Amino acid sequence: MSEPDLSVAKTELVVALRREQLDDLPWAVVKTDPQGVITYSNRGMDDIAGVESLQGRSLAEVFEGENLATVRTKLEHRLRGAAEVYEVDLTRPGDGVRVPIEVSALPETDESGRTIGSLAIVRELLTEDVASAVHRHVEELRCGQEILEAVARETQRLVPFDLLSVTLYSTDGEHFRSFFNYP
Repeated sequence: MSEPDLSVAKTELVVALRREQLDDLPWAVVKTDPQGVITYSNRGMDDIAGVESLQGRSLAEVFEGENLATVRTKLEHRLRGAAEVYEVDLTRPGDGVRVPIEVSALPETDESGRTIGSLAIVRELLTEDVASAVHRHVEELRCGQEILEAVARETQRLVPFDLLSVTLYSTDGEHFRSFFNYP
């Protein structure tokens, strides 16, 4: 009895996705052309960036400094056929908040196999970053006031607010008093 041939043959996987399929994904998806102009973004990606639509914007509108350089370098790799995963900070155009993201990107090709851009699935890391920072503050700080101020600062990164207020209520819910106001 002969052994089966377990050598891996180089195969090509071609996947055709319609726009409606990408729109309905629960993940953030973005496509760029070779010049770094965003040709598609679904609602999840637009939400991360805090805009109505990223379509038509350049990478320079959502990344700054070293993060922009990294994204451009990674795009060049994809145009040469490389897929990769990396982390950078996106800067929301509306309010300038830096949002850490994980990008899983691969080349986008046409029917003839020519690379025409990049397709990426993006995961927002800001919530995890804030949760980690809150835990660290609670563990390291000893003063209740300092803990509440640190938690307020971190929370504001997720949900911008003008005032955060902590109120104490009596067990019967009839009486209350303000305990903490930030800022």
